[in-house]
Amino acid sequence: MSERETYEKKLAAELDGYEVKIQELKAKMAKAAAGAREELYARIEILEERKQDLRHNLDRLRRASTEAWAEIRKGVDQAWTDLKKSMDRALSKM
Repeated sequence: MSERETYEKKLAAELDGYEVKIQELKAKMAKAAAGAREELYARIEILEERKQDLRHNLDRLRRASTEAWAEIRKGVDQAWTDLKKSMDRALSKM
């Protein structure tokens, strides 16, 4: 398996894992007190947005030519870092 294929599969699997974590946060939000619920909702919205950005970039990466792949990967790496940071912030508030 090439580096490209390995990277894309790993990223897709991790993205699926983050989807599960977001669903868990939504379940906790439903049980939270009103003030905490509002804060969790805002954080979940950010996570959803970052997740969609990453999914979009992953799709671009999959369609990219060999020449463009390395450049697009930089954007994917940044989107991935943003999602991780947002998730860490959301989980720290739990």
